[in-house]
Amino acid sequence: MAENTGLALEECLFLAMRAMPLMAYVLVVNLYVIVLCRWLVSVSSTISETIQFWIHVSFKWHSDAYANFQAVWTHQKLNLILMAA
Repeated sequence: MAENTGLALEECLFLAMRAMPLMAYVLVVNLYVIVLCRWLVSVSSTISETIQFWIHVSFKWHSDAYANFQAVWTHQKLNLILMAA
């Protein structure tokens, strides 16, 4: 019985020693995945902020252009009214 216990302990130690590199590998891979995910989140937030900025600039430009168009149109309508009078 003692021999069986000793053999079981040796097998457990052997398996544990074999599993350690695998566990270390899994840990390193998990750390790389975490770092990659954090990097992707930061990159996606940067891209999102950039897109929001350009949308804001685009809407501002279009609203300024529309305001200029309205001013010119109003001025031309006034000129037509004054010419007709």
